[in-house]
Amino acid sequence: VHCDFNEFNVMIDEEEELTLIDFPQMVSTQHENAGYYFDRDIQQLRVFFERRYDFKASSVPALKDCGVQIMQLDQKVQASGFT
Repeated sequence: VHCDFNEFNVMIDEEEELTLIDFPQMVSTQHENAGYYFDRDIQQLRVFFERRYDFKASSVPALKDCGVQIMQLDQKVQASGFT
């Protein structure tokens, strides 16, 4: 979980490909507060898009909705809260 996700941490190139940056404060998805941080990150982006582009999402994801794990990124980067 990023833990400081906002419009300043999303870069979009000419082909509209996204690059996410600034991960030093990230925590493991297994961290006891991961759900709180995930919800806060989503809220930051939701508010930005509503204010800047008048876009209102009909729904937003919760951490529990993101259950597909492709790799052990928590372990690779030794994210805070990884056990």
